Amino acid sequence: MEIALWYNVGKSDQDRAPLMNNRQCIAAVVFVTAVCVSLCLPTGKPVGAAEAPRPGPGPSVLVVFDGSGSMWGKLEGDKGPKFYAVREALRRSLPQLSPDANVGLMSFGHRRKGDCSDVELIVPPEGRDIERVMSPLEKLNPKGKGPLVVAIREAAKSLAGRRDASIVLIHDGPDNCQQDACAAATEIARSQPGLAIHTIAIALDEEDWKKTSCVAAATGGRAFEPDDLSKLDAAVAEAVKLANLDTGGGTTKPVKPLQSTAPAALPAPLPSPAPSVPGLAVFASLGAGGPPVTVPVRWRVFKADGKEPPLLETNSAQLVEPLASGTYVVEAQLGLASARQTVEVGAKVGSTVRLVLDAGVITPSARAFKTSGMMEGTTYSVREANPASGAAPSRTLWIGRSGGTDIVLPAGTYTVRAEVGHVVKEETATLAPGSRTPVEFVLGSGRLEVTVALADDGPAIENAVIIVSEDDTDAPSGRREVSRSAAPRPEFVLPAGTYYVTARHGSALVRQRVAVGAGDIVKRTIALGLARVELTTKIDNKIAAAPMAILSQAFRLDGDQSEAARSTAPNPVFLLPAGRYRLESRLGSQNVRADRTINIRTSDPQHVSVALDGGQITLKLRDNQTSVTDQLWEVRDSDERIVWRTTQSEAKMILAPGRYKARVDVRDRRLERSFDVKSGEQTTITVELK
Repeated sequence: MEIALWYNVGKSDQDRAPLMNNRQCIAAVVFVTAVCVSLCLPTGKPVGAAEAPRPGPGPSVLVVFDGSGSMWGKLEGDKGPKFYAVREALRRSLPQLSPDANVGLMSFGHRRKGDCSDVELIVPPEGRDIERVMSPLEKLNPKGKGPLVVAIREAAKSLAGRRDASIVLIHDGPDNCQQDACAAATEIARSQPGLAIHTIAIALDEEDWKKTSCVAAATGGRAFEPDDLSKLDAAVAEAVKLANLDTGGGTTKPVKPLQSTAPAALPAPLPSPAPSVPGLAVFASLGAGGPPVTVPVRWRVFKADGKEPPLLETNSAQLVEPLASGTYVVEAQLGLASARQTVEVGAKVGSTVRLVLDAGVITPSARAFKTSGMMEGTTYSVREANPASGAAPSRTLWIGRSGGTDIVLPAGTYTVRAEVGHVVKEETATLAPGSRTPVEFVLGSGRLEVTVALADDGPAIENAVIIVSEDDTDAPSGRREVSRSAAPRPEFVLPAGTYYVTARHGSALVRQRVAVGAGDIVKRTIALGLARVELTTKIDNKIAAAPMAILSQAFRLDGDQSEAARSTAPNPVFLLPAGRYRLESRLGSQNVRADRTINIRTSDPQHVSVALDGGQITLKLRDNQTSVTDQLWEVRDSDERIVWRTTQSEAKMILAPGRYKARVDVRDRRLERSFDVKSGEQTTITVELK
């Protein structure tokens, strides 16, 4: 049975004959068994065993693009909507796909509003036609809900049976169709092992990030969380690069390849191949003298002339493969490090090869202070250090939010960055081949949690603006704004120090001085000393059967007597500080209004009711001979103030009780009619043309 598996997998006898004859195949089984015993590792199956053939020779990448209405929002520092920025980032990044790649496009929420089934495979992943993907994005008009989970399920189905397939999911929010993204990702990982989903979550808050970052974690993908334009570009470029290299997600999982922090003094012993057996056994090490890595490596084997697609692609810690005698090129990829080597496979004797990646491991972590636990919510990034003089700033090589993750990089010097809230620190790390370099950040930061309340021991309020500032001798006011938020209960991660917190709601403003220490969680409630005032406006149903627009306002009677608040809600609630106020309700743009004066001395709630008093007037212009057009009505009160204008031939209005004059200009004539408006009555005023 083992012989049949090695010999007949995926090809006919005629196709397989140039690589190995029957006698060599039997010998190869002996070779594989011998090498596996020496490595103490299972052999596994050749890539392709029991798998359906791929539609194309290269990796398959399906871009899932969020087309929900929220993508019209803007990123910090960018004037255009988010989906423009994502589209242009894809335009710059997709060309890095290998020539034999298959790339496709799926979107969700882009066709219909409020439809949780709005998912469309716009471009199937068949071939590397970048323009075929970009063209639909030029016409994309985000508008609907965000059925993210349905989209990733459909994307996974469209890639079923393909090797080297991955999904790049770009979105700006969690699923809002009551679906569990984490559960869906777990099911996909179980049913389609090796299908990596790389997620780019644009400017998500901490709670939403937790709802979606599990998708990448469950499937072996990488999770990115860009919150500005430059980070978005870097995230899209890195995700496309990873998708181009994916063979089952192995290169994106945490790596634990080393047993010590420096290269071993002597090379680790190599496994000895069985005598007189053709084949190849390859393992990788980070340094020339280091131990073999023990996590999956992406292996590819080519013929020496390089004119054909890879003979073999697989993910495993070691590569053990029976091959016919000849010259081959073996390529290994682990993390961001890779190596290629030409090897000779003899006709009778197997070959055992070490590939040296010349790489090291950086492990970033961040703490508020030395003895505290690892800080959650920290974003880490790695870029090349010291770009050449005059060159553009070095690009970001890696970005993520998992502290303690091992990042495999080619030997060299790198800048590692940790960022959480308003705390940013950078360190330089130099990697020698085979080394492990922990980069530990002590951020010296604390967390400030602010709640804004109506009054002492009162309920929290929403829609307040919280501003955090610090002393700055160079600023005109002597202080510099650090951050602001309108969230109900915002949290600020800040460097240790003294800050000034300002809470503002309408005309109320309160400032407090707050000290934040390293590792502290400072919870501060700011009481604005506001009273809750509910205003109810009543109007006679006889004159206003249908709901009408009412403008409610609160005016200060102390000080400058300015407007303190306004609302068009039917029964508005005003939050007002202590003082004297005039509450006024007005019906539309007409002169029907009512007011009431109140005194606010405590934060106790108040309920105020006013009644609008008026009558309904109907103006008609009549001509028995022809229809009347191009008329202008004007209504004035007893003080000759204009209270209403209209061009309708028959118009209705509600006016305050009193004496009025109606004037109409029509056909170069001016006609007038005086009338009275009485409370609760309906009156028709007819002007006839003679």
